[in-house]
Amino acid sequence: MQSIIQKVVGGMQRRDSAVAVVIGTILLIAISITLLTSYLFWFLPYQGTLNEQNYYLATESAFNSLDSKMINTQLVPGAFATQPINMGVPGEPPFTSATDTTVLFSNQSSTNSFSLHLVFNLTFSTAQGHQNASASEYFNSSGLLYTAAQMQYVISYGFAITNGLVIRDQGTQSNLISNTNFFFSNNSDNFSLYTSMLDLKGKSSSVGGYGSTVFQAEYLSVKNQTLSVGANSTSFNSTIIGNISSIKILGLSLNITSPFANAYDRGLIIQYNGSALSSSSHWFIYHALEVNMTGNNLLVKNIKILNVEALSVEFLQAEILAV
Repeated sequence: MQSIIQKVVGGMQRRDSAVAVVIGTILLIAISITLLTSYLFWFLPYQGTLNEQNYYLATESAFNSLDSKMINTQLVPGAFATQPINMGVPGEPPFTSATDTTVLFSNQSSTNSFSLHLVFNLTFSTAQGHQNASASEYFNSSGLLYTAAQMQYVISYGFAITNGLVIRDQGTQSNLISNTNFFFSNNSDNFSLYTSMLDLKGKSSSVGGYGSTVFQAEYLSVKNQTLSVGANSTSFNSTIIGNISSIKILGLSLNITSPFANAYDRGLIIQYNGSALSSSSHWFIYHALEVNMTGNNLLVKNIKILNVEALSVEFLQAEILAV
């Protein structure tokens, strides 16, 4: 009888042990599935979002750095502006692969151009008495550096540099990252005007992939025209020498034709009106300059003769050597 009982108990123990192994295996599988599911549905999107956000932050920083180098008026013809730009968004192997991005340069001035026409008159106080001189400046800039990516977890947008401006391109909601390069101040009716332009030349090109690329541009020319009332002009038009007693703007026209004209328009509104609301078809800066926005065209023009205290125009031209 005792041997029979031992056999029965032993069989039950072996069956319990087998059941325990099966239960343990099922628990391990369940835990593994739970962990894998958590990774795929929580951690993977989180890490993917973080990677894409870091790409945007790094790209914006690189474009700001490059722009500050290119609009440096202390540089001389023959100097270089160089900036590495990261490309691509890391993936999470083996579940997701890296996402390629594209950097391109376009020289299509028909679709992206900034032109400035300025006519002004100077009155000089000289040893021979007051003398007048008129001058006209015309500058035209084009060239577009652009980077784009198709994101999976965050909203896709791009960055652009054109005419010395850094733009975050979100389609109809494109915005300037910094102020415009057109400044018109009115301090107790003491008007001052400052504007700068950067013309990028070179062959249209593009590069895509994952890794990094180096942007390089060579300065071709740098021109500065800075005048202020009370300052001495050693020579103007190679004839007049004396102190400037007055500066009068006879005509001013800033014409922008660009996919980013709306961003420039919003930038001017924020800069002068302190509001990001969309403008009407036209509005005014101190009721002295009129701004008209139509489609992809923006026009800033002088609507009355202006006496200004200071006038400064900078024009830089650079050639793209590598993208």
